[in-house]
Amino acid sequence: MKKQKLLGVEKLQDNKYLKFYKAKYKTDDIERDYYFASRHDEADLAIKNKFVKPTAIEAITYYEDGDHIYVVMIKEFRSALGKYVYSFPAGLIEEGEDIGQAFEREIYEEIGAETLKVKLLQTYPMPMCAGMTDEANFIALTRVGKPDKQHLEATEDIKVEVFKFEELVAKVVANELPLTMTGYLGYLALYKEILASALR
Repeated sequence: MKKQKLLGVEKLQDNKYLKFYKAKYKTDDIERDYYFASRHDEADLAIKNKFVKPTAIEAITYYEDGDHIYVVMIKEFRSALGKYVYSFPAGLIEEGEDIGQAFEREIYEEIGAETLKVKLLQTYPMPMCAGMTDEANFIALTRVGKPDKQHLEATEDIKVEVFKFEELVAKVVANELPLTMTGYLGYLALYKEILASALR
C-alpha cells in the first residue's frame, strides 16, 4: 500500500446543493491535486472525518396485492442528462432529519405512498461515485402502500410507474428501461429478496 497524506483542502465553488473542492495529497513522495464535488461543507467532508456523513436516501419501493408483487418506480427528468431515466424515490436528507424520516418524506412526496417497512441494504451509507464525489447514501428495500397523489416541488418532473415484478424483469432483460445505476442496483436487490423468500 502506498502512503497517502492529506495536505489540505480548498473550496473552489459553493452552491446551495453542490460544492467543488481541491484536495492536495501526498502519495509517497509525489504531491498531487484532486478535484471533487460534495454536498457538504468543509467540516463534514469524508476526507476530514473517520465516518462518512450520509447525504441522501434511495427507496426501492414495492407493495404486495394478493399473490403479486408490484414494483413502484419513477420516471424522472434529470437535468444533468437532459433525459428521462427510471429509478426509485430518492432525495437529500434534510437538516434535523433521521434516515427513517427521510425515507418516509421522500416516498410520500414522490409516489404519495405510506412507508410500511424499511430494510437497509447496508447499515452504512454507500459511496455513490467515489471517483468524483464523497456523496454516500442509504439504500433500502421499502414496502409501501399503494401510490396515491404526489407532493412534488414545482420544478420536479416525476411520473410514477408501477410494474408487476415479472413484467419488470422482462423489461430489464430486454433493455427496455433506461435505468440509473442505483435503479439497476435496486432492481437486483429486490430480485434477490424475492428469490430468497420463494426458496424459504
